[in-house]
Amino acid sequence: QQGIFTVSLSLALAPANDECAVPTPVVDGTNPSTGIFTNNLATDSPGFAAICAGGPAGSKDVWYQYTAAATGTVVATTCSPVGLPAGSLTDTILEVYTSGCIAGAPLACNDDDAACGTGSTVSFAAVQGNVYNLRVAAKSTTASGTFYLTLSPAPGNDECVSATPLALGANGPFFHLGATTSANPAPTCAASITDVWFSYTAPVSGTIRASACGTTFDSTLAVYAGCGGTQIACDNDDATNLGVCAVSQPNAAFVRFNATAGVNYLFRLGSAGALLFGTSFLSLDYEFSFVVAPNPGASTVTLSNVAATPSGLVLNVVTLNAGAYPNGWLHGIDIPWFELFTLVAIGPPFYVPTSPAGTFVQTLGGSGYPAGLTFYCLGIDLGTAGAPVAYTDPFTVTL
Repeated sequence: QQGIFTVSLSLALAPANDECAVPTPVVDGTNPSTGIFTNNLATDSPGFAAICAGGPAGSKDVWYQYTAAATGTVVATTCSPVGLPAGSLTDTILEVYTSGCIAGAPLACNDDDAACGTGSTVSFAAVQGNVYNLRVAAKSTTASGTFYLTLSPAPGNDECVSATPLALGANGPFFHLGATTSANPAPTCAASITDVWFSYTAPVSGTIRASACGTTFDSTLAVYAGCGGTQIACDNDDATNLGVCAVSQPNAAFVRFNATAGVNYLFRLGSAGALLFGTSFLSLDYEFSFVVAPNPGASTVTLSNVAATPSGLVLNVVTLNAGAYPNGWLHGIDIPWFELFTLVAIGPPFYVPTSPAGTFVQTLGGSGYPAGLTFYCLGIDLGTAGAPVAYTDPFTVTL
């Protein structure tokens, strides 16, 4: 029988970086930037012992080349980054060699890293401009799959003495790959591992709020008066403190504390659980407050918000009632202050939008306020959605 037929042939090839002589370049951060690496169809490089593996030398290995951007400790890991699809090659061996593909004792070698089980993490001393070859191998002689290779210089603010300065507003992102667990002082609210340190000198006295909202892991945050000083505030889960992340991200840390002008404060931001690396953010602002002062010779009283960066609208309320705030709010509201805080949507007596300067001035008109008149005052900070976020402690002012 005769006829026409087609034959299809496919040729399975080893990865291009199957041998040390042709490594794939990698840089600081997560590699690859898109996609994922694989050791599928890779062969074994002879002569590389993987002395850290306790027996197997590693199989189906692939090679990568890293040029140090700076002198210092570099951390490399095959653990899957938070937020990306997990790799399927979960049991790896990771080694670091100097350039030249010379088999022998590696600069660093790791089999299992506690942070991600059977993934691998190494740290090594790098010199700016020097080239290093990294070998990723499967622990099993038959395993193949996908993985990432993340490299990062150890954070410079790993310890309190080298804390990174913060500014008011949002700070970050910060990276925790290579961070260690500081021994002292230990936070009281939760265990804190792979922590990094920040500092802030208060320009004015007031209540500072610090939030780790947006951080990619379950965070802890502690505040100290200097390295090794007294712990001032500590938090593990924002849900317990009614902070800005209480609803959207309840496991993000949030603290508030009374700051004194000119004092430098240290912030220890870490993870509440096992973490090798992740991304963190730290935002600072002053919880708003306000003062009441008469305008001499005029029939008005001025309310000024000070030391403040409120999160949305600002509501200042005053009453002439000598009682404990149950009655007499100006402009027709007659409910207790704690109810006013939760029911403010019915129509606040006074509110103004936020301004970049964080200063808010309102004027109460009238037929003149006599000397000796007492105002009972409360400030409410409304979030961007118009719901109460925080309030000042009630206070009195006598004209």
